[in-house]
Amino acid sequence: MPAIVTFRPKWEGGNYEGDEAPRLAALKWAALLGSRFVDVEVLASPYFFAASARIPVPLTTSIILSHHDYERTPDFETLARMVEAMFEAGADVAKVATTATTAADAAVVLSLAATAAAGPCIALAMGERGLPSRLLAPKYGAFLTFGALGRGRASAPGQPSLRDLVCTYRLGGQSAATRVFGVVGNPVSHSRSPALHNAAIAAMGPAVDAVYLPFLVDDLKLFLGAFFDEEGGDFGGFSVTLPHKLAALEEAATADALATSIGAANTLVRDPSTGKLRAFNTDAPAAIGAIEEGLRKRSRERGGGESSSSDSSESPLKGKTVVVLGAGGAGRALAFGAAAAGASTVVIANRDESKAKALCADLKKSFEGLRSEG
Repeated sequence: MPAIVTFRPKWEGGNYEGDEAPRLAALKWAALLGSRFVDVEVLASPYFFAASARIPVPLTTSIILSHHDYERTPDFETLARMVEAMFEAGADVAKVATTATTAADAAVVLSLAATAAAGPCIALAMGERGLPSRLLAPKYGAFLTFGALGRGRASAPGQPSLRDLVCTYRLGGQSAATRVFGVVGNPVSHSRSPALHNAAIAAMGPAVDAVYLPFLVDDLKLFLGAFFDEEGGDFGGFSVTLPHKLAALEEAATADALATSIGAANTLVRDPSTGKLRAFNTDAPAAIGAIEEGLRKRSRERGGGESSSSDSSESPLKGKTVVVLGAGGAGRALAFGAAAAGASTVVIANRDESKAKALCADLKKSFEGLRSEG
């Protein structure tokens, strides 16, 4: 298998603290021994190439010139000039690794990989916010991406395991036409959605060319501005979790009646006719439906005479008191769902009393006769 040999100095984020001459000599020796690639820091490249004048690097070895920024992601124009300078300096492959401070930084480096015209480019943003730049590398034409041999063995911040890259995100099957979906939240690394949805996509075979990613997002508006283009079709939609369910409704061009009445959305979908985002709320029917089925099952087990059908026209929540913990997006969905199902009283328990009372006020406006306490 082709090998990449690196020997990273402390000043570029590595561990080597010795003199430069033996370090560069080791990289040169690796090339002479037949390494397919040798990774040299662009700042050290003049010395590496000067030392190669007497004994040239074999044509079978490609030189990766690299730059690592462990603090931020510069703007696209700065990175593009940097890549161009790498090829002018003698790079066979240009590599730029930045640090993602926002989710939008991943979009910057993916654009860099997609537009590098001078030659093959490796572009990635380190850290969890930059993870999409690693998971979508094939789609955007990056020369390669990096994976760890196992969990806990990453060589750089935010590096996923090879198993995840190959099995969960199926990098080998990605192309420029691959559609992108994902879950947007903060935190998001705990979510099982990528495992669930990618398994479902894989089971559908070649009929569905798509991948589902986790997006660690602090500012939903900034994220959508960077990744979602109404004119293009790369991104098909997003699952939305805390703390963005209220913002999701605000950022959507249109919304279904339930999301509008609740004031929160957990799903954003590209409208095929307009290209704009449409918001939905599936929290309420999913959670309330599960509670209703549980109550019906208990009634049947106790011989309460309730219809055995889960499609009973009258909700078992009718006339009951429902207590909801939380007044955020999911809490609002549960509260409105319970009221719509016929609950006589909805009690809101929340750490911030003002938010609980505000939700109660919204419920009373929408449901005449409902008792709501916060």
